Amino acid sequence: MTRRAITLSGRKIVLSSWMHLPPRERYRPHYLLRADHHFAISNQIKEQLVELGARATDVDVIYNPIKRNDTVIGRPPGAEVSLYWSRPLSAGRNSLKICFDALQQLDAPWTLEIVG
Repeated sequence: MTRRAITLSGRKIVLSSWMHLPPRERYRPHYLLRADHHFAISNQIKEQLVELGARATDVDVIYNPIKRNDTVIGRPPGAEVSLYWSRPLSAGRNSLKICFDALQQLDAPWTLEIVG
């Protein structure tokens, strides 16, 4: 749809995609090839874009910056602590619903720390 709007505008506009998730798992991943340029957050995503048909020279890898933090999250006394480390809004096997369903079945005090 964006490619069509650019064409109808009659302007020379570069269309870029910025994939944060594997492109193979997208609905109609070949639509990504309508972009002129791609940004990827990992070499694996770049490789998948190239496998789909993008030219390697049209894909730039820009890693997500992560600041190191040596803070230790303390453990509350008397409670089991579960740590959920993922994209909180992701679906499928990493979904928070699965985590909540599992914790709901515990018959003991617990806390949940969500990092993502």
